[in-house]
Amino acid sequence: ESLGFCKVGEGGPFIEGGQRIARDGELPLNTHGGQLSAGRLHGYGFLHEACVQLWGEGGPRQVSGDPEVAVAAAGGGNTCGCLLLTRRR
Repeated sequence: ESLGFCKVGEGGPFIEGGQRIARDGELPLNTHGGQLSAGRLHGYGFLHEACVQLWGEGGPRQVSGDPEVAVAAAGGGNTCGCLLLTRRR
């Protein structure tokens, strides 16, 4: 909602069923599985995964197509951040 993918209050229906955010969906989310057991990286894993996807080096978890944009976000409250990454050709 905050990034403009859907209107405020429509986040639940937007991701309902998980197809839209699946690895082969229109907006793949969390392609590396998340931070469970990732230690104290504080979101660097998300940044690294976004770069890996843009480089086309995701192996079996690579998103389909030829990604040109990735978003990496981490934190919460006053200590959060969001990066919009693009790939130059």
